This record gives sequence, structure tokens and C-alpha cells, in this order.
Amino acid sequence: MASDMAFGRRGAPPPSPQWNGAFARSADPAGNGLVWLLGSYEGRCRRSQYWLGRLGVFACALPALIAIHLVSPSLAAAAADVGSLIASVVLAIMSLAIILASLWALFAIDVKRSHDRGWSGWFSLVGLVPLLNIWAFVELGCRDGETPANQYGPSPKAAMDQLDLETRRRTARREAAAYETAWRGR
Repeated sequence: MASDMAFGRRGAPPPSPQWNGAFARSADPAGNGLVWLLGSYEGRCRRSQYWLGRLGVFACALPALIAIHLVSPSLAAAAADVGSLIASVVLAIMSLAIILASLWALFAIDVKRSHDRGWSGWFSLVGLVPLLNIWAFVELGCRDGETPANQYGPSPKAAMDQLDLETRRRTARREAAAYETAWRGR
């Protein structure tokens, strides 16, 4: 009876936990995930990776910049001596580093998404031009990528679908083996 309860009421093993997030398995061949998405200008990324990557960059950079700028006025008001000046310069350099790192990551994501749409990476600069940025928003953020492989690599959607298919097959084989073991043990 206890062994039946270990596998549920019908003798089935519990489902294996899987997380199918966009960053868990990336579409790049090396499988580098987040480092590849935010640091490299090569390859293609899906819309979900595009939006989650942009959201992640803003979610990390914005609170850091807010915290730095909340601290800097209190330092300036504290004293006008050399120590306060050095602290202000350090905070300004930290702000600049966060902004540059964020811009690098955002442009890396935009370039990968441009590649997925079949455009050159230079297309991401269209987002900086007023009124044309609406076109860039629709192209990069709303439209589906090219399904077949293009000059920038294989389709990340096809690669993810193939990974999902292989994962489902492995899970089915594992569950079938667990069912067989459970039924033999009765």
C-alpha cells in the first residue's frame, strides 16, 4: 500500500519537473544561454528571448541607477570636501558603467532579433530614429522570425521545437520505464 502511495493512486510516477523558460535552453549552438544572449552579437533569438532579455536588462539597470542617484545628493549635501568629490566621481563612473553595459546588452539582443527577421544587425540602429523606431518596434518585437535557416544561422524556433520534441521523447521513455518497474514490483 505504501509503495502505491509513492507513485500516486494509479501507480504512475510523479511527473518530472521541467522548466521550459527562454533562458533555460537557448537557441545558440553552444548552449551558453544568458551570456550569449546579452554579450554576443552573433546568432538569432526568438521573440520571447527578445522581450525577456530586454525586460531583464531594464529590471536590473533601473533599480541600480535609481539607487546610485538617490545616494549621490546626500553625498553632495554632506560636505564639499575632497572625499565627497571623489565619492561623487565614483558614483558617476558606476552610473556610466551600468548605462554602457545596458546599452551593450540591449543592442546585442536587438542585433540577434534583427538576424532572426533576416535583417542585418545595423537594422537595430533604426530604433534610434524618431518615427522609424515604430517600424523597428513592429519588426523586432511583434513579427515572427524567419522559419528556415538564413545567413545568420538556423531558426531558433525550429531548434527549440526540436529540443522540445527530444525532451518529450526522453520523458516518455523514462515514464514508460517507471510504469514498467512499478507494475513489476506489485
